[in-house]
Amino acid sequence: EADKKTLLQSHQLAFEGAIRTKMKIHPNSSDIFQLSEQYKSQLLLQSIKNIKSTNFLNLPLAISQKETDLKKAIAEIEIAIFNKDFDRENTQDTQYVALKNELFYLKESTDSLKNILERQFPDYHRLKYDFQVANVEDVQQILPSHHTTLLEYFIGDSTIYAFTITKDNYQIHEIKRDFPLNNMV
Repeated sequence: EADKKTLLQSHQLAFEGAIRTKMKIHPNSSDIFQLSEQYKSQLLLQSIKNIKSTNFLNLPLAISQKETDLKKAIAEIEIAIFNKDFDRENTQDTQYVALKNELFYLKESTDSLKNILERQFPDYHRLKYDFQVANVEDVQQILPSHHTTLLEYFIGDSTIYAFTITKDNYQIHEIKRDFPLNNMV
């Protein structure tokens, strides 16, 4: 249970870092909304799947544990790489290169495991990995009128990103998280 909490926190930090980076490069990019939706989708699916999929799809515990271990290791390495990326002088040092190589190896291992799951446990693979995330254009198409606004948000460790989407407009609002949000909810 502590590992799951650490993994979720690592994922949140990784997504927040990716969103922050995208905001600096392309402040109103629709990719940022998709990152937020991917994070939320993964959280929701993870909750559902952890409860149901390993129980009723006969997935061996060893495979489930391997999958969890790989995700945790990838999240930890991605955070370390992200921190190194902030310090541009360190992107050529041996530790940075080693982290990139380790990330590549872990992602290759994850792909191999997914291939095994797809062949040997197709129902589990379909439940776990076959999902799509809406993008801004998809949301704009399904909004019922020009008078409707979708408000979506991503709550990071230090910043809240609020997304407003209308039929013909899309904006991102950064809100500094310098107040005790957890106590208010």
